[in-house]
This record gives sequence, C-alpha cells and structure tokens, in this order.
Amino acid sequence: MKDGLDVVTDVWAMLNQPSVVALLGAGGQIWKHDKPGGRGLTKTDIVVNSLGITNSQQQRGVANVNIYVPNLLVTQDDGTKQQVPNVTKLNTICKAITPLLDTRWMPTFHTDIEDPGTLLQDTDGSWFISIQLNYYSIQNNYQNI
Repeated sequence: MKDGLDVVTDVWAMLNQPSVVALLGAGGQIWKHDKPGGRGLTKTDIVVNSLGITNSQQQRGVANVNIYVPNLLVTQDDGTKQQVPNVTKLNTICKAITPLLDTRWMPTFHTDIEDPGTLLQDTDGSWFISIQLNYYSIQNNYQNI
C-alpha cells in the first residue's frame, strides 16, 4: 500500500532529472512537500506535494507540481514599479516537464495530468504554476488473502 509520502517521492523522482535541474538555474531545487519561505521571490524551484491517496485495491491519489519563478519588476508608464509573473519562464519549465509527467507508466504506479497548469499567486507575492496529476497504484500486499 502506498501513502501520500510515497506519491511525493515517486513524482519527485520523475522530475529529478539533469534536464529539469538545469532549467532551474543556480540555487534552484526540486522540493518534496514544501519549500523554505521566501524562496519563490528569489529562486526558481519546483515543489511536489500530495493531496492524499485512497486505500482501495486500485489506489488513486492526486499530486501537485508547483513551479516557482521569481517575479519580473516592470516600470509602468507613470514611473512606478510593479512585480509581475515571469510567464515566459514559467511556461518554458511547464512545457519541459509535462512530458515527464503525463501518461507515464512506471513499475509500481502510473500518472496522467488532470490540470496542465494554472497560474496562482502565493501568500508571499510570488507567482507559480500548479500542475495537478492523477496518480494510480495497485495494492498487491494484502495479508488476508
């Protein structure tokens, strides 16, 4: 039987590839469950977390893959500065990791993408894209059969 921690570990392993790490740049990381506070404003990171998994024979879980990229500072016509999401870099990373996550069949689980990416703002003002995955696993460790 798998649990939410297993879901995160499995999805994290799918993403922890040299090509993905290279996209994150200096100091960027792929985190399990959460990231240290404030990093979304200064570092490009990916965070994998789980919304849980069922305890049925065919387990079904949901995982989030959140891509954080530092904001851009743009100058408005009146000279004021405003932080806006770096949509270009967010989209580049999102498009690069989607094939690593969608319709993937691994030895003990498989995944497909439910939500290919929604732009959201975090409480610290940083912007991120959230990709939601369906995660499936078959329990084969029943003790009472």
